[in-house]
Amino acid sequence: MSNVTCLSLDQSLIVYLKERLQAIQAQHSQDVYLKTCVILPTRRAVKELKKTLLMSAETTAVLLPTIMAVNDIDVPLTLDSPFVLSEVKRKGLILKLLQESGQEASPDIAELLMQLLDDTNTHEADPKKLLTLVPEIYAEHWQLTSQFLQDFLEKWQKCLSQENSLEKSTHALNIIKETAREWLNNPPQTPVILAGLDGFIPAIKELMVRAQTLPQGHVILNGYLPELEGDDLSKTHPLTTCSLEGITLLDCETLSQEAQNIALLARQNLENPHKTTAIITPDQELAEKIQHALLRWHIRVDLAGGVSLSKAPLGRFILDVLALSAPFQEAASFLSVLKSPFARLGYVTPYDLKKQVRRFELLALRASPAPIPQLE
Repeated sequence: MSNVTCLSLDQSLIVYLKERLQAIQAQHSQDVYLKTCVILPTRRAVKELKKTLLMSAETTAVLLPTIMAVNDIDVPLTLDSPFVLSEVKRKGLILKLLQESGQEASPDIAELLMQLLDDTNTHEADPKKLLTLVPEIYAEHWQLTSQFLQDFLEKWQKCLSQENSLEKSTHALNIIKETAREWLNNPPQTPVILAGLDGFIPAIKELMVRAQTLPQGHVILNGYLPELEGDDLSKTHPLTTCSLEGITLLDCETLSQEAQNIALLARQNLENPHKTTAIITPDQELAEKIQHALLRWHIRVDLAGGVSLSKAPLGRFILDVLALSAPFQEAASFLSVLKSPFARLGYVTPYDLKKQVRRFELLALRASPAPIPQLE
């Protein structure tokens, strides 16, 4: 009987998977454990799970089950399989099509078209519906753009047929679909665990549905499991309460629809001038779509994108302020705090503070080489 569990894709998921794999190892033979397959959304998640399993092992030599990212699934290719285009050749073919069509053929435009092709392939969108997205009431340049894109997509498909080639994004999805078909025809008798994936991509959704029908298939969805309480909750999820107050459930069919809904919620919150909004997501693509959606209302979004706190201006200021508590602080470190644009010290403008800091530097710091005493 298949299982479906909801957990967030963070350290709680890694802990849950570690405990589940340890249970499989204890309940089954070593051969079954080694044939267990765990499929995760990213290579980073794979690395974290392997690291956790190695750190929790009692011996220095450890044999692990198969742990892979969904994009690393592979199946043998047949002799008549189409050739997979390299990114360099694909860009060259796109530039050639643009030149033949009398359009501007620049690397930047080619990159944008490659991204459009990857999105179209990934979400299995119908290019014929492109013109229906821009009714006649909209601006004329929208009409021209949509017509150009439709013509380009038709010519691109003919080009792929002539080259007997596939794009990497299409090839990756074909592998996932082939894996789902293989599970249907020859279902694995050993445990198969899919964790942290979502169903926005049709091919991955098909794989998740198929995994639930396997004899020992298990799917772990992104989300929250309210049935967990007490110690079980603390082991598998960082939340300290089971209350769902303030949590809104939005059913979205596409990533763009999810971004639009989140942007509307952010705009609604920002109608109060005394409020700010922070949007936290591990999905960089979703973050970029939210940023683009908010631009419609001239709302600027700063994307952290995994940037270290020490590399951000405000983060650098906060770390410098905390460092002032260290004994025997150097004058340069003290000045870096005072000269920061985030420092005010009660002055009306940063310029007023800068004048006083300059006087302080000349009269106090440069006049005496003694270290600044520890600040209380």
